Amino acid sequence: MSRERIVRFALRSYPQEIRASKGTEMLGTLLDSSGQSNAAFARELVDLARRGLSARATSTAQVGARRLIADGLCWGGIALIAELLCVRVANYITFGQSSAEPGGWVWEIALLAAGLVLALVGYDRIAGICALSFLAVVIGASRQAFDGGSLLLPDLIVGVVCFAPMLIAPRRRTHDMRQLAWLFAIAALGAAFYWPRPIDGLVALYILPLSVALPFALALLPTDPRLAIAWSLVAAFVGMGALAQAVQQGRLTLALPLTVIALTAAPFALAITVTRTRSLTRRDSA
Repeated sequence: MSRERIVRFALRSYPQEIRASKGTEMLGTLLDSSGQSNAAFARELVDLARRGLSARATSTAQVGARRLIADGLCWGGIALIAELLCVRVANYITFGQSSAEPGGWVWEIALLAAGLVLALVGYDRIAGICALSFLAVVIGASRQAFDGGSLLLPDLIVGVVCFAPMLIAPRRRTHDMRQLAWLFAIAALGAAFYWPRPIDGLVALYILPLSVALPFALALLPTDPRLAIAWSLVAAFVGMGALAQAVQQGRLTLALPLTVIALTAAPFALAITVTRTRSLTRRDSA
């Protein structure tokens, strides 16, 4: 790989507006200053990436802590809708035909599917209404929900915490139909971990996405905490469900420590968001 391509890749650490206005200039400056020395080139490259991440963190913080937290909650709501949709479809394939009220499953799937499509396109407020309506339908049905367990009050609270901000404080973004491409990845995930072992698949639909997303959430935490906030909320939902199931079965196993970690992750992410945003805002205004 040429030096120019490496530098262009490192420039992606900067916000889009800085790359557009100064990217070519920074590229030429770094290539000229490093000369033929590989050691000098490596030092300049690391410094470029460091300054880029700092600039990105400052740019992200300019929207304010409240907006970042609201966006993180909305991201968590979208992720929860996607996971619940996969689980509900898998449950319907497994149990729906033998259910006394198969129509209820269809309504739940329809509400979640509509909410996910609308959220991906950018209609957070309407998506939030669909998601909250799903909770209302599940409660009204007064029967087993989600992974075959009863809808518990903690699950309901986390669901409302994720879905209500989509209605009250939706993300500020333009509508983009291209985001519907995420539906293929979500469908592939659901298919891959449902067949041919539906029960194991239902667990994987929750655990695997959280495991994959965790390194990204931690890596982005210093510059953009929204993914960490979303991860912590979905993890809390899953952790409390696992704990309730373990208690019902009379064994805690790893459910208790995992639940504790999940429940402490959310306030930790929120605290970092507020502290980091205030620090960067003061530095930028000084």
